[in-house]
Amino acid sequence: MEEINSNKSNNNEVPVHQALSSVTAKQSKPRVLATKKNIIVSAVIILVFILSILGIFVKLRTDKEKTLIQRSAYGKYNTGDYKSSIEVAMSGLKQYPDDKFFLKTILNSNSSLGNQTGLETKKFEDAKPYLERAIKIGVKDAETQIAIGYAYETAGAFELALSFFERAISLDPQLANAYFHRGHVLEFLGRGQEATTAYEEAYKLDPKDAVIQVAIGNLFLKKNEPEKALELYLEAGNNTKATYSIRADAFSAAALVESQMGRYPQALDHAKQARKLNSRSSLASGLYGFSASLLGNYQEGLPALNESIQLNPRISMNFMILGVVLRQLGYYDKAANFQLDGIAKIDNDNTIIGVLAKNKMKAKMYYELAQTYSLIPNEDKAIENLRNAINLVDYRNQIKKDAGKGYYFAKLKGSSKFIGLLN
Repeated sequence: MEEINSNKSNNNEVPVHQALSSVTAKQSKPRVLATKKNIIVSAVIILVFILSILGIFVKLRTDKEKTLIQRSAYGKYNTGDYKSSIEVAMSGLKQYPDDKFFLKTILNSNSSLGNQTGLETKKFEDAKPYLERAIKIGVKDAETQIAIGYAYETAGAFELALSFFERAISLDPQLANAYFHRGHVLEFLGRGQEATTAYEEAYKLDPKDAVIQVAIGNLFLKKNEPEKALELYLEAGNNTKATYSIRADAFSAAALVESQMGRYPQALDHAKQARKLNSRSSLASGLYGFSASLLGNYQEGLPALNESIQLNPRISMNFMILGVVLRQLGYYDKAANFQLDGIAKIDNDNTIIGVLAKNKMKAKMYYELAQTYSLIPNEDKAIENLRNAINLVDYRNQIKKDAGKGYYFAKLKGSSKFIGLLN
């Protein structure tokens, strides 16, 4: 019995070394799995780290490439090379379709190019696809709103332009440029006092901004304070932080003031500075040609005057001053033709802002044309244009002075029509 029991016991027992081996096997299997899991987790972490590093590297490289394109586009815009600026910005937009900088540059360059060449309508049509994209993605960006507004302004849609400038101000009430643009478009809308308030607010926010300085200078000029205006124009012209185009406009404004005051050497110098900054500026070429001609340098003056008309045939003043120079040379008929062209272009000349300013320019041109006809002489046309001038601005005292000098209107002194005009 005992032996039988003993045998049963021995049959049920597992040898110690087998039991230990079984336990070891059962314990080692989860350890192996844990080790493999740790290795996989570590590999994933390392992979994620490497991908992150690669992502950062690619982003830095992409940002650097984008920055280089942006600098190139702005550099060309800054120097007034608007065509090249548009081309570079368009290439950048192909790589970065939602980049607001490239959209703004395309819009601003198109608008500036339109203003510079007198092809505002065409350039607005060119900008339309980019304008639509800017409206979609630039809702919360004040600078984009200004670029959109500027595009509409150059196209003559002043009320619509104003709405975008107002939105820019609501997005950034401290943005001086938004107030400047608001003032500019309000002038076109004939809301002069509101425009003045906007300009003054812009100047308060940024008194060193060149384009704002020019606007404030214009206000001084309207108040018949030319020396104060001249001071601001020259400060703006010498502002190296401003674009070449804005600086050229400032020097052109200074040249115009000097020429109106009869200081032609100074006017010539400022116009020369303007042309150096922006060789494509029609106004700068016109004022340079006018000043040079009045100083007796017709060899340089006449080509510059002709160039001014080719650069932008919409600027009426260039036609008038070319007529004045031709009259001085004794080409009366040609002078009258250019002056007539100038008068015809005033209403579509967007360098003259507001009805009051346009009427003042018309009066000046009618008066100059009357002077030319008085030298032909053509009494009827001289009287007709004097009457046109007087209906806009009272030129009677100036007419008496000119007649008294014995040059203009000298041959009309005995005319009853002429005498009746002055009474």
